[in-house]
Amino acid sequence: MKYGTSLPSLLLCLFFVSCNTRETAMNSEVVLTPTVLDFGRVRADAEPVELSFCIENKGKTALTIEKILPGCGCTLCELPSETIPPNDSVTANVKVFLEGRAGEFAHEIWVKMAGAESFQYLPIRGFIDDTLSFSGQTVRCTANPSGRIAETQFAVKVKQLSDLKFNAIFFPEGVTAKELKQEPTQDGFVLQMALRIQVPEGLEFYDFDLVLQPTDKTILPLTVPVQCYVEKQRP
Repeated sequence: MKYGTSLPSLLLCLFFVSCNTRETAMNSEVVLTPTVLDFGRVRADAEPVELSFCIENKGKTALTIEKILPGCGCTLCELPSETIPPNDSVTANVKVFLEGRAGEFAHEIWVKMAGAESFQYLPIRGFIDDTLSFSGQTVRCTANPSGRIAETQFAVKVKQLSDLKFNAIFFPEGVTAKELKQEPTQDGFVLQMALRIQVPEGLEFYDFDLVLQPTDKTILPLTVPVQCYVEKQRP
């Protein structure tokens, strides 16, 4: 029995081999660094996480970036230039919006070069800690003009069924903070806290950060911004 290949089949085969060779060569010329974008452990109420990665052209001809597709609608990718000269690179800036997310975070960014059939991908990963959260953006209060003292309260939501202890509460001199009570919720409790602020002389506006450091080191500290205004003295 004889085995043979017709001319059209051979030409088709050579065409696919040529395409695959070009594809492999182009992918080998493009290098993404780092190989993983890891933003580590961040708070759920943190500002959007900003990262960057490098797209390097190790070939002898200029390459054009055709597409960069984030694998999630929470991710924005900005590119300063779509063309990469030979032996050069561009840096892409990535912004990940964390609002409404918690726990393990993992998806990809897909990069496609002009002329290539397939995408290269870059994993993004991290952990979003929502154990502690502050109900507002900033604690605001007003101090009386005579004693320059303000007293206020705020609430911290704790997403943990077991009791949570703080080994330190950081605040500036002239400020005292104490825990008032805990109100249970379905997935944890709300911690009510009281602040007493002595505004330094010469200041009409006093702002600082109150930092709550949990005893459990796996839980990220909570930073509560505080702004205090001194009432104007009435004539």
